[in-house]
Amino acid sequence: MIVPYVANAVALGSAAFAIAFAASMDANPSLYLFDRFFVSEQRLKTFFEGKTIWITGASSGIGKEIALRTSRYGANLILTGRSSERLQIVKDACSSSNQNNGRTISILPLDMTAPEDEFDKAIFDLEKILGDHVLDCVVLNAGRGQLKPADATPFSTTSEIFQINALAPISLSQKLLDRGIIKKGKGKLQQQLVVTSSVGALVGLPLSSSYAASKHALHGYFNTLRSEHTWLDIKLICPGTIDTSFHSSYVGDVDTRDKKSDQLSSEGGKQAAKSKKLKMSIDRCTGLYISSLLLGNGEHWIAEQPTLAGIYINRHFPSIFQRILAKVGPLRLKAWREGKDLYDPKTWKEIGTSRKK
Repeated sequence: MIVPYVANAVALGSAAFAIAFAASMDANPSLYLFDRFFVSEQRLKTFFEGKTIWITGASSGIGKEIALRTSRYGANLILTGRSSERLQIVKDACSSSNQNNGRTISILPLDMTAPEDEFDKAIFDLEKILGDHVLDCVVLNAGRGQLKPADATPFSTTSEIFQINALAPISLSQKLLDRGIIKKGKGKLQQQLVVTSSVGALVGLPLSSSYAASKHALHGYFNTLRSEHTWLDIKLICPGTIDTSFHSSYVGDVDTRDKKSDQLSSEGGKQAAKSKKLKMSIDRCTGLYISSLLLGNGEHWIAEQPTLAGIYINRHFPSIFQRILAKVGPLRLKAWREGKDLYDPKTWKEIGTSRKK
């Protein structure tokens, strides 16, 4: 008679452990477990040493941290961003690493909103930098954020966001393939095409409609490209909210038709940039990002809870998630209108309480 009770206790204990373990994860299970149990400094050095990596959006945030870390592991780097001065700062920081071992670090400035002929010139300059070397990995990381309601976002802003977040990486990847810089190799040699996407590509993001749409477009294109070029290792990395200066790009989204809306967007951007609530540290995000490069191609999610749980709910129970989003959206919009911290749980509680009164 005792056996059933023991079996139930074991089942409940196992379920509780599984739930607690899942709640502790800040990445999809394969990446989380791989990073925790199989990644070491020696393995990273072995993987990156001597490889040539081109990183766009390398002057700040995730791109800068990827450059700093991979340079320590002995990678040759090509750094791209809008500002030559900021790229030089990153280059100097990478060069000062004692573990750089004489690897090359080059600067290739490019504005992702530039005309098409500037993209052609950048690819030509890239070929000159590479010489006879193979481009082992491309990290298409440049991006722009948004913090404004959909109906208050100027079309010019949406167009720029799509250009930077979607059209530019698509264009660069096409040119790399057309020029044969990325091509099918012999044997087990496999080049990597890594795209910094976002959890915004997986769920709706209140106040970030154009941003989310641009990231959805990335997934549609590169998932299709992967199915057509199975020899190419294409990764879509989806970070959640990270504690970087990325949020400062929300500030200055000017719409001269609506001064009040622009003021709110600016205040909201400043709050988002200052807040550290519900944000993953840049150090942890970069660590998981780099670990994902050692895994097979596919999609990887990097986010704190409850964001990560929300992605799974949306994936498996979309109708339930839409109900959740229908409650979160108005609260987030109200917080934005009042210039409050969008990432502080206290804000949500205060607004939720005030709406019930």
